[in-house]
Amino acid sequence: MYLALNKEILTENHTCFVESDKYVICWEGLIFVKGIPSGEDSVHFFLKKVSNTGISEACKSLSGNFSCILCDKSSNNYYAFIDNDGLSLIFYNNLAISTSFLNLINRANVTLNDLNPYSVIEFIHSGWIFGNTALFDSIQILPPDQILTFSQHGTELMSKGIEKVYPCSSPEKTFLQTFGDIAIALQNNKIRLHLTGGTDTRLLALLFKKEGLNFETTTMGPPGHPDVEIASKLAELLGLNHHVECPTVGEEQSVLEELDEIFEVSDGLCDIFRLYQYGYHLHKRRKHRGVDLVVTGNGGELYKFAGWWTFKKEKRETTIERLAPGMVNWYSGRQIPYDFFTDHFRQFASIYRSWLVRNLSIKFTKDRGKNLADKIFFEYSVRGAYRTQTNGRREKVYAPLLDRQLVACALAIPSYDRFFSNFHRKLISSLNRDASQIETTDHRYGYLKGLHWLLSRKVKGKLQRLNKLIGASHKPRVQTINCCRCNLYEVVKGSKNGRENVEYLRTCGILRPKIHIEEIDDVFFGRLFSLAELFKRLGT
Repeated sequence: MYLALNKEILTENHTCFVESDKYVICWEGLIFVKGIPSGEDSVHFFLKKVSNTGISEACKSLSGNFSCILCDKSSNNYYAFIDNDGLSLIFYNNLAISTSFLNLINRANVTLNDLNPYSVIEFIHSGWIFGNTALFDSIQILPPDQILTFSQHGTELMSKGIEKVYPCSSPEKTFLQTFGDIAIALQNNKIRLHLTGGTDTRLLALLFKKEGLNFETTTMGPPGHPDVEIASKLAELLGLNHHVECPTVGEEQSVLEELDEIFEVSDGLCDIFRLYQYGYHLHKRRKHRGVDLVVTGNGGELYKFAGWWTFKKEKRETTIERLAPGMVNWYSGRQIPYDFFTDHFRQFASIYRSWLVRNLSIKFTKDRGKNLADKIFFEYSVRGAYRTQTNGRREKVYAPLLDRQLVACALAIPSYDRFFSNFHRKLISSLNRDASQIETTDHRYGYLKGLHWLLSRKVKGKLQRLNKLIGASHKPRVQTINCCRCNLYEVVKGSKNGRENVEYLRTCGILRPKIHIEEIDDVFFGRLFSLAELFKRLGT
């Protein structure tokens, strides 16, 4: 969807519409009111609430992963907003709004002179966009708690009045009740659940089965992979329609064509190499089976022990200082590659951490302790990555564990129960005792495994500190590349496109002139290649 200041609205074939006596509404993605079937039924309920209580109050009732534009016929005012969980994206500048980043930057004639250097460093470092600036200073991302209004007076932001997420009482009871309402909303969809060997998607599969939803399961990986073996056991036990997919990297030309399609589908705002498997192959296969909603287990980390910060009790400033690099580094495993950059961008890379700490201090000014750590983790490691790696614009994708009411349950789980995955253990055991006996790939699922992991981490940490003191070299943590695409980087690095994209970033003044493609680590190469593809499309 694209809405210009002159009220001209352009839609695409995946845009949905509903019109009433007072309003016209169009949306992309999954939209629902808990307890009411998704789509038109929920939208009609929403429009009635807009008429009775106003748009800000009505927006509080909506859930899902969607972008929306509402036209008030009487005033000819337009209102743009996204889901309250912030899973979808709307981009805007002073002249237009769009659900497509690529569409807006092309229509707005954005150039490289408008680049935000901190956003560029953040993207290269993590592969995602976390803040409200989308790589260019002139392009903003609409916050989930705001409504952008287009009227005769111009554009302005107004608050939805959404309260912050706080821990709830009785997390297990609230979780099951809320999920029951979500299940009612999803009952008119054919669902594909990405089932792994972990506890998050296992819990979702059991809940879907309990609620009688129409769903199938899919696992990605080669024969013998733990995810494949464990998920297949669970699917057989539950009698699920289960599919195992193991895509392989083809010839150079087909790989480049697939990457180009992924770039368009993902709207140019993420590492397209990371999505080569999950964002492309599953997207193609789901259509052949009539699936209209993809559900993932993203957000499950919030309900378990996701890092050392859940036990920390430092003062606020110290906590932010220590959390800032770790939150973004969650998906990277490596330090910012200072030696890649020209002097100009190396300067911004060197102060990126200070810039991030300053922004976090402003954004979370009233939060303290563990609550602060949870919220930063949610914003920068869970939701931020999810919203840029999925595309709720062209297809319906949903992560129920990121729903605000369910996140409130996660925040209420004590650290002890998180560490031993007690929340998952109790719910899975209560739903299906046999399913709880199947092993998982979660290395801390169980008391003995949890203690073993904690002790091994402490020993490893002490050895690393000792090596540092005596000057011994320490090998950094390496991000695992899925074996289904292990030669993807090799194929692209050896291609003409790969070399041209590196050269293009040299021309743009981002990479230093003498850097060679072989010097670039695979993890960062995917992000640099994605950036080059974006920059080459400016003005086209």
